[in-house]
Amino acid sequence: MKIAGLLLAASALFAVPTAANATVVFDVVNGVSSTQAIAFTAGSASTAVTLSGYDVPSFSSFTNIYLYAAGSTTNLLGTHFSFTPAACGSLANEFGGSTTGTNNLSFGGTCTGSYDSFAQTIATIAGASYTLGFNANFSGGGESAGNAGLRADVSNAVAAVPEPGTWALMILGFGAVGYGMRRRRATTTSVAFA
Repeated sequence: MKIAGLLLAASALFAVPTAANATVVFDVVNGVSSTQAIAFTAGSASTAVTLSGYDVPSFSSFTNIYLYAAGSTTNLLGTHFSFTPAACGSLANEFGGSTTGTNNLSFGGTCTGSYDSFAQTIATIAGASYTLGFNANFSGGGESAGNAGLRADVSNAVAAVPEPGTWALMILGFGAVGYGMRRRRATTTSVAFA
C-alpha cells in the first residue's frame, strides 16, 4: 500500500500539462485604455482567438489587433471575425482603419456584463509561441465613463512557464517521495532465553 502511494505521488509529478479549453488572457472591467502584447504557447494545431466586450452607455473597443508567431511580424489573423451577439441585445461592430490589416472591434451594449463576442480560428503549431496584441480602448477619454468590460480568450493555450506555486508543489512532492523511500521502520529485536 505504501509503494502504491509513492507511485501515485511520483506519477503526479511527471504528468504532462494539457491545454485549457479556453484561457482568459485579458479581462478588465471599468479599466483604463492600454496597449497589450500577450504571449502564449499553442496547445494544438488550431487556436481560436475571441475578443469580447460591452459598454453601457458608451462604446469601448479593441484596435490594431494582431497575432504573431514568435520571431515574426506577419499578422496571422484575417480581416473579419465571426460574431456572436450578447443575449440581451447588441451594439457591437467591426470597422476599418487598423494598422495591422485586421478589423477593429467596437462594443456598446444594453446590459451590463453581457458580452458581444468576435472570434477567429487560426492554424497554429502545437508547442509554438505566439503573441496576441491589441489596444484596449475604454470610453470617456481613456477611462470608462460607465459600465464597461473587455475580455480576450485564447483556446488551447498552454502556460509557457510554470507559476511559482507549481514549482513549490513540485519540489515539495520530490521531497516527500524521497523521504518516503529513505524512511525505515524501527526494527525490534527480541531475545528469548530457554
